[in-house]
Amino acid sequence: ARRRLDRQLRAKEAELRQVEEQLAAARSTLAEERLRLRDRSDRVGRLRAVRDVISRDEWDRALDEERTSRAAVAAAAHKVAELEAAGARIRKEMGFVREDQRNRWMAELAERREKETTLRGRIARAAFYNARQRITAPVDGFVSRVTVHTPGGVVTPAEKVIQLVPAAAPLVVKARVRNRDIGFVAPGMRAGVKVDAYDFQKYGLIEGEVVRVGANSIEDKALGLVYEVVVRPERTWLRVEGRRR
Repeated sequence: ARRRLDRQLRAKEAELRQVEEQLAAARSTLAEERLRLRDRSDRVGRLRAVRDVISRDEWDRALDEERTSRAAVAAAAHKVAELEAAGARIRKEMGFVREDQRNRWMAELAERREKETTLRGRIARAAFYNARQRITAPVDGFVSRVTVHTPGGVVTPAEKVIQLVPAAAPLVVKARVRNRDIGFVAPGMRAGVKVDAYDFQKYGLIEGEVVRVGANSIEDKALGLVYEVVVRPERTWLRVEGRRR
């Protein structure tokens, strides 16, 4: 539809240019005929003053030329008026085409805006549902424990799903010391941490320092009364086969 309107508008513009060229030529012809009529009317006026001394043929010829010029002026004026009317008609038709074109553009714009509003609503709904299906931790860190293992399972509000160790938090090791041995442990003492995954006799220990000793004992089913001791390791890796683990 837009291309059809564009073609119509270009055709009208070409038609208007042609009419304007014809109108310019017609106006030039009208000006020339009016000038010729003025000259011939002046000649008739001069001959009228000496009509008694001129021949009948000369007088009749002057009158005929004046009548011919008047007819030519009338015809030229009619042609100008006709072309002016044609130009006005074409401009009016071009206005209709432009108005139709503008209305179609407005309709297309309204349709696109409606589609945009619909798409924005769909995007907002998708973002809302996506946000409800995504769990974002408040800090960067490492997953230390997963409490929900069923794919597609349902969790309740405030239910714990994972335990996270913050990346910026210092790594500490918690150990349990039996009641009879706690008297030999105090903050500031050196300590060695064994890593179960690697043989300490082959790969060694991770040196550390006792930073806290629990004030109260805890009942352990296997060990009896124990105290919680917190050790801060000096490093968080072992060198295994030339690589840090």
